[in-house]
Amino acid sequence: TERKVSFNFSHSSNFHFRRMKVVITLALTGLLIAMVSAQAVNFYSGTFPMAFFQCALVGCSPSVTSNFVGSGAACDAFTSGQATFAENDVQPNAAAVPSACSCQSTRGYLTTQAPASGIVVIYKDPGCSTKPLKLTRQTLCDIFSGRITNWKQIPGCANKDLPVKRCVRCDSSGTTTSFTRTLKCMCPTDPFNRPCCAPGPSAPASCESATPANGNCNWPSSNTIYNSGNPAVGSCVKNNIGSFGYVAYSQYLTYVSGTVTAAKLQAADGTFVSPSVALVKTGVAAIGCGADCYAPRGWPMCVLPSMIYKSACYGGALKTLMKKICVNTLAGKGCAGQNCVVSPFVPLPAACKTKYNPVCNKIC
Repeated sequence: TERKVSFNFSHSSNFHFRRMKVVITLALTGLLIAMVSAQAVNFYSGTFPMAFFQCALVGCSPSVTSNFVGSGAACDAFTSGQATFAENDVQPNAAAVPSACSCQSTRGYLTTQAPASGIVVIYKDPGCSTKPLKLTRQTLCDIFSGRITNWKQIPGCANKDLPVKRCVRCDSSGTTTSFTRTLKCMCPTDPFNRPCCAPGPSAPASCESATPANGNCNWPSSNTIYNSGNPAVGSCVKNNIGSFGYVAYSQYLTYVSGTVTAAKLQAADGTFVSPSVALVKTGVAAIGCGADCYAPRGWPMCVLPSMIYKSACYGGALKTLMKKICVNTLAGKGCAGQNCVVSPFVPLPAACKTKYNPVCNKIC
């Protein structure tokens, strides 16, 4: 026989039904929050390209948390799984660079590039007769090796009897690696010069050390001041008359231009050049996507930052975002399509974009 079943909700049962709906809604909301949290995207980078990524990672979905900690710490965060993706100023397997400084990873990764710029040598003028100083390749090497100890030994500053100070990095630094690699190419027979990224044995115990130790720098033990990050090196030079330092071109323009002096460097053709975006663009186009450490023309100290993505699959929304960031970074654009290649950064040469665009398609 057929029986009809009906439900009659009292006021009390309606209350319980509504309460059940609220509980279910809250549970679903908690589940959604957990799912969003699981999609947290963390980017770790050196301080060299900070200005570019402060623009490029705006408008990403899911949103990206950026950490500008130095290339060494960024590499550690990537290899430990803390970073979703990362940046290192040095190309993987770059010639003459210790493995401790180039983010070699046994876990595997995909690598591309980001818009380039230059390194600027700055100093706090003690009152030299020549302004700005013209530093030959050998003079520059001698200043940072410690062979030049007094300003009167520097051509153009014989009128000043003052100890030379050096402001260098206390953290494991891609800017330091790029700088010392260029010094090695400028003065290839100099026994002091070798590419390095970490402070070395004469640094305070609070400074980071490369692992293994073959990435440590052999900075002079006297009159060397240690700082973490590009901005801190700039501040160090600014606050110490008679000091030299090396910083990203963007950091020079943003933080210390007008308070310190950018030295003229000896280009490959022997001429002395001041930093300019035009010269950086020429230099970047001439170093074979970062394969060469000393630009044969243009600004002699150029850096093409290296982007690092996981070779293991991200999947889902992360896959979509990582591919988008990969393609847009090569093009110099941000997540919302905004142009982020602003002075003193320059676009990647077309040959580098062609070389690395296929890598973006491997992100899964």
